[in-house]
Amino acid sequence: MNVKSKPLQEVLQDVPEGVDKSDWKWLVKEHFLSEKFKEEIQELLQVEPSPTNIEVVERCFGPQSKSHVVGFGGGITRKDLKGGSSAKVALLEQLNVNRKEKVALIEELNASRKENESIKRRMDNIEKRCEIFESAIFRDPLSPPSSREQNTS
Repeated sequence: MNVKSKPLQEVLQDVPEGVDKSDWKWLVKEHFLSEKFKEEIQELLQVEPSPTNIEVVERCFGPQSKSHVVGFGGGITRKDLKGGSSAKVALLEQLNVNRKEKVALIEELNASRKENESIKRRMDNIEKRCEIFESAIFRDPLSPPSSREQNTS
């Protein structure tokens, strides 16, 4: 990221994913904009006018493992895959198993949602019937019968 090409406030607001806002603020103000850092970059550019990205990173942050993302590490490395094709096959098999489990869980979730909707509809129907029975059983005996009651008599 070129800190010079943007206004300071914009750079401070453009916090990279996974970096704490206060850490980013310190890094920009106290490191990237420091005279020491600028001098290091100038020296590097004088020695080698067009260094690669990894050369710049190693000059500023020390030697890096080329098989990891700088600053994050972890994940699958070349070393994990060097065990021949069997290690790759095992990783791909596990990936396929995980994908199948995900699909099965999504299908199960959808089935549960449909079942819940069906149960809700049945409950609504039962509640309506209960209301009808309650009104028929507990209605005031002095009130005239409803049209429904007259048709059944």
